[in-house]
Amino acid sequence: MNTTAHEGGYDILVAGGAGVDTIVRVPELQVPPGDSLSVPPVRDYVAHTGNGVARGAHALGLATKFIDFLGDDVQGQQILAAYAADGLDFSHVVSPHGTPRGVNLVEAPGPPEAV
Repeated sequence: MNTTAHEGGYDILVAGGAGVDTIVRVPELQVPPGDSLSVPPVRDYVAHTGNGVARGAHALGLATKFIDFLGDDVQGQQILAAYAADGLDFSHVVSPHGTPRGVNLVEAPGPPEAV
């Protein structure tokens, strides 16, 4: 198995799917009775589907190339720093639309109640 691109190319090319997810934990997924709802600290994570595939393949020792569009913004820098720390071969084109983002409202663990 190739461990670097210099030994004969890549084992896998992942095109697209890098972004930052913002995780907001809420007690339940209902509209709050007032105009605000206190939640635990909000966290941003390097995420999205291509990210998982590329980082997983890289962690398994596959020579991985990952390409995508990123914004010239804080989230793009967060992604670049994570991939540099991992040693993942990542190239990008700067998008004028910014780095893809997702906001996930996640309710407290436990089974959903019956309707």
